[in-house]
Amino acid sequence: MKEKREKRVHRAPTMFEAYFTVGCMLFIIGVGNGVLGFDLKMMLVVCTAVNMVIAWRCGAGWDEMQDGIVAKITSMGGCFLILIGIGFLIGCCMISGTMPLLVSWLSQLISPKYCLILSFVLLSVLAMAIGSSFAAMGTLGVVMFSVANLQGIPAGMAAAAIICGSWFGQYISPVADIVNCSAQVNKMTTNELIADMVKPLGIATIITAVWFFVLGMMNTGSGADAMGNVQAFIADVQDNFNTNPILILPIVLAIVLSILKVPTVLVLFGSGFAALAMGVIFQGYQISDVIAGAYSGFSTEVFLPGKEISAELASLVNRGGMFSMADSLVFLFCALSCVGLLDVIGVFDVIQTTIFKDIKSPGKLTFVSMMAILLFGVVTADPYPPVIISHDLLKRPFEKAGYDPKKAATIALSGCLLTTLCLPWSFCAFYSGNVYGVTIGQFFPYAILFPLVPLMVVVLSFLGIGNRKLEGVDVSYQLGKNM
Repeated sequence: MKEKREKRVHRAPTMFEAYFTVGCMLFIIGVGNGVLGFDLKMMLVVCTAVNMVIAWRCGAGWDEMQDGIVAKITSMGGCFLILIGIGFLIGCCMISGTMPLLVSWLSQLISPKYCLILSFVLLSVLAMAIGSSFAAMGTLGVVMFSVANLQGIPAGMAAAAIICGSWFGQYISPVADIVNCSAQVNKMTTNELIADMVKPLGIATIITAVWFFVLGMMNTGSGADAMGNVQAFIADVQDNFNTNPILILPIVLAIVLSILKVPTVLVLFGSGFAALAMGVIFQGYQISDVIAGAYSGFSTEVFLPGKEISAELASLVNRGGMFSMADSLVFLFCALSCVGLLDVIGVFDVIQTTIFKDIKSPGKLTFVSMMAILLFGVVTADPYPPVIISHDLLKRPFEKAGYDPKKAATIALSGCLLTTLCLPWSFCAFYSGNVYGVTIGQFFPYAILFPLVPLMVVVLSFLGIGNRKLEGVDVSYQLGKNM
């Protein structure tokens, strides 16, 4: 006999319940992770449990909660594939020797006289190519910092130029995970998001480049010893890898395919397999080791056994592989579960009818949206939560005002990276400074790129730039019609 289950009546949350839910989430993550240092993923699990209680109080049954969680996770299936593909490509490009060769080439372009501007520009180029800020900071960033240190440039100033360049790719690189995640969440292609980011990021980048050029000209000096360190790094790469110029093909292929608007997953895995073939052909690695490395990442113990490797080269190559994205995937799973329940409860409907009530001006709408994203970013101190909620939070207010809700992607991306790099309880900010032995207070005052990008997004919106109108879409509904 089939068991009959009582169907619960799901009511809309009161304003108190909706904001209490958000307040609990911000408090649990802010105190648990930001103050006490508990793992962010576990704090998200606690938030999910709290959200379940509130959803139950509003009349939602387990089936409805489960469906909400599954729907949110399923909607991000493409992002999961992209994250795995990024780890795959990075690991494969280490195995082929593509990354070591690229870094050694860029290192030779260092000019001590223009150290700061070159740090920003060259790290930006590298970050664009590899989509990894940590990899850029730990490789070419280390070399550039040593040059700046020998020139007598203040450590905080030098670190700021390198960190701004290293994180540049997180705004616009087609192989950066947060860029692809933001695009997927907001139902757009990666190339569409990159096109939307060009104007605000371009203006902010030009101002930042001028800033570091002026600072650099005020701190000139001799860099002969530093150039010796660069040459030693290049020699280390040449001693341990075949440096045939054709090895840059996987990265060139990835960039060309991205420009041609080939689906990102195909770009990542296609370029990665090309790199794997080069690892066997040019570096002479065993096929079994290459396949294992594509999953677990490059390891000097496996691919360069018994050889003395410098710390700079080891920090470059010992990374990548599909498994390297496991932590990010678990984090996304936890975050999406938590956010999915916010949607089940109806929290976003309440917030939309209060914070965004009757806003028609695109400039004001963008400003209020940015403040909401920054609020989530300040407490979570991680780029993913603000990005993940951006579509659910901002879609309907933008549509009601008659504007394309895809604008949420640029708002979320620019806002989340600001909070990620300025907060003492942010792991990314701590790591970025710790690589060069500086504090956040030392480098962030010079890192003007991060506040400039969201500022430009808002300013351009007030000037009527980047506000796409919706055409042929009925936006006459009221936000509270289902409440």
